[in-house]
Amino acid sequence: RNMPPLAPAVNYTFLSAGTGLVRDLSNQIYQNATIALLVNNSTTDLVKPMLSYFTFDLNQGVLIFTFSKKVLSSTFNTSGLILLGSNMLSGPTLFLAQANVSPTNTSSPVVTVTLPTSDLNALKAMSNIATSANTTFITMSAGIVLDPAGNPSVAISSL
Repeated sequence: RNMPPLAPAVNYTFLSAGTGLVRDLSNQIYQNATIALLVNNSTTDLVKPMLSYFTFDLNQGVLIFTFSKKVLSSTFNTSGLILLGSNMLSGPTLFLAQANVSPTNTSSPVVTVTLPTSDLNALKAMSNIATSANTTFITMSAGIVLDPAGNPSVAISSL
């Protein structure tokens, strides 16, 4: 799942067993490690990543998102993020379109987003958003990030 070009289709997917990987019924080690067999069937990863949880450090202006599976941080689009002051979409909000993602070249279930100083100052000036767990919620657009297989993330209306 970390290498999207790996095994893109059945006709390009082979399996090879190295020496010592397999033993026969007599407990003899399989020695022929040079045979690579074309697979008969493969299963494509169609599972979309979903936000499992997030943490927010108001002092540092850092959001840490943890997904249900590895995602490509380089595909993370912050324009689909909205920080909310309640679990209802009608409360105070802060759009996080200008936030920075780091690192940008990894495949991990964890993505770190840093707010720019202007957003952080605006957020600190608001008294009814991100002051506690009870006033810190997030919405996330569908497809805000992709997994290594190219599956878009699931939308989160309020977490």
